[in-house]
Amino acid sequence: MNHASKLFCCLALVGLAVGCSGGDLKPVTGVVTMDGQPASGVKVIFVPVEGGRANSMALTDAAGRYALAYTTQHSGAKPGAYKVLVVREEPETGQEMIPSQYSSGGKTVLAAEVVDGGENVFNFDLASK
Repeated sequence: MNHASKLFCCLALVGLAVGCSGGDLKPVTGVVTMDGQPASGVKVIFVPVEGGRANSMALTDAAGRYALAYTTQHSGAKPGAYKVLVVREEPETGQEMIPSQYSSGGKTVLAAEVVDGGENVFNFDLASK
């Protein structure tokens, strides 16, 4: 199992451990681009800044669009502040293809605030260098 797969599985398990309740979830969508082009097949992970909430995750489509899922049965994310990770590994080597300023939990410069009222649309335009 490569590093991104392990990370994705661990984050999913943490999410299940924190709670499977779908209450108070807000729809969260957006588009991820890399150097202005759609970033397809990347994992978008919203990691809560404070405890008490699980991660929400999505995989982008061919146009770079995503819609977060809290669990396999519940869409969205709970209101609050999040660090955002965008990850994609090279299938053959397991090497991370997204710069660490977006893909590393300790280095990410991406953030989002999911709110109760209004739209929760977060677009991320990443730079490859």
